[in-house]
Amino acid sequence: MLRPWHWAAALGVLHLAISLLGLNPVPHQGGDNAAYLALARSLLETGTYRELWDPALRPHTQYPPGFPVLLAGAMLLGVKPFTGFKVMVAVVSVLAVALSYLWARRVSTPGVALAVGLLLAVGPGVVYQSTLELSDVPFWTFTMLAFWAFAHNARPAPGAPDDTAFPDAAAPAARPEALRWIALGAAGTLCAWMTRSAGLPLLMAVVAWLVLGRRWRALGLFAGIFVPVAGAWGVRQATVGGPNAYMAPFWFLDPYRPELGTIGPQDLLRRMAENGWKYLSNNLPSLVTGQGQTMIAAGVGAAIVLLAAAGWGRRLARPGVPELFFPLYLGLVLVWPAEWADDRFLLPALPVILLYAAETVRDLLAPVRHGRLVGACVAAMVALLALPGLKLLVSGAAECRLEYGAGNTQACQPPIFAGIFKVAEQVRGLLPESTVVISRKPTLFWAYSGYRSRIYPFDPDPNAFFKVVQETGATYVVFDQSGEGSRYLQKVATANRDRFCIVPGIGSETSVLVRIGSREAPIAADAPPGAYRMCTVASGVLLVK
Repeated sequence: MLRPWHWAAALGVLHLAISLLGLNPVPHQGGDNAAYLALARSLLETGTYRELWDPALRPHTQYPPGFPVLLAGAMLLGVKPFTGFKVMVAVVSVLAVALSYLWARRVSTPGVALAVGLLLAVGPGVVYQSTLELSDVPFWTFTMLAFWAFAHNARPAPGAPDDTAFPDAAAPAARPEALRWIALGAAGTLCAWMTRSAGLPLLMAVVAWLVLGRRWRALGLFAGIFVPVAGAWGVRQATVGGPNAYMAPFWFLDPYRPELGTIGPQDLLRRMAENGWKYLSNNLPSLVTGQGQTMIAAGVGAAIVLLAAAGWGRRLARPGVPELFFPLYLGLVLVWPAEWADDRFLLPALPVILLYAAETVRDLLAPVRHGRLVGACVAAMVALLALPGLKLLVSGAAECRLEYGAGNTQACQPPIFAGIFKVAEQVRGLLPESTVVISRKPTLFWAYSGYRSRIYPFDPDPNAFFKVVQETGATYVVFDQSGEGSRYLQKVATANRDRFCIVPGIGSETSVLVRIGSREAPIAADAPPGAYRMCTVASGVLLVK
């Protein structure tokens, strides 16, 4: 007889197979991946938690150390960045799928759990996220570990297979065996919190669930596990950190255009509406079917959301941790800057959304003859919708693997960022070790070139730029054609042409390496308007005197 863990293992194997087929070896262009690499190396090489990419080697307080610790452990075992990190995240994603199924099996019926597990295992967007060297999949995994553990201490919903597990409704968590599950749930919550600061809704949901249920012994155990580690991290943030790197951009209308000012109440409502539409019409259907930004995708997203809302409402009569987490986490996602809205932020909430929606479908079909068969067909049809997205993902990853493996490390990157990476690769080993380069992607520039870097200020005022130059001792800057480069850096350079020169032979059509402060080789008299000086080079080594 097949047990729940057999099904969980089968879904995990299916998910891993698809993830490896869809694995794209090209590093993610966001930059967080390189920051995690730097922090992991800092832990291994110096025993400190510092920003190795930054010339000031500042103590880091933005990202909790959970994911860098995981990477550091993998590196000790011989895992190499970045492709090795991608494989490791794919394995962690297997655990997330398996735990999601086991949680759903614990709190709902076998058919609902299987539908949820299958959609997570084959969803093109979920598979894509499992191939990124970012912290979102581990965060999802630890969140599901907490859900699954705490589900052992709550009375299952009607229809669940263990509905009589706790016939006495009074505080089942007081039982010694139940406290072991509380400890595991506390560990999952702590790991989620230490992986991403977005674990705050999970923390609030767990504490509220324990208090509302008057589970005082369980609350004490939870606090004993959670508070020492999380409190130490909070103290470190308060004592050695600067302004909160998460909250500071939150107050801007656009974190990439701070000159537009900060948000007000009406702006916040508009942001929530914009985010809501993005997640409904693109991000949610993209995770499940791989299709987004079409009316069909919007219809799929709207149907899932409406069904999930109905399912959530029915469960509020006897809420568990997920029912309290659900509105808190979605509220956080909706108020975050719209420029950062992304599929990956929905991962921890996706199993909950799918379970609520599947239960609503199950109950709607209950009066229908052969309702279970119809429900299974509906789940199969949704899974089939994922096939075109999976095909596109796998074929695209195969093409990228061929190009990347042939030495084209800029393969499958947006041209703007590919140019920055090309500059970084070209200058590796050509500059003195102490050289500092200002760039749009400082963490990735450091990872590719070996030279420390800092981002240029999003400010067209030349004084702001040259203040960074003075603080860091930077002697080079990468000119790029990103929106921020055109909006800020180009304006600074245009107003100070005599303080920059372009290094010949380095860069691409979208990015070039520029020396700062050199006054040699003046601009030719017959140069066209807007021309920059060319730096001098000797024997292939860049002059830095």
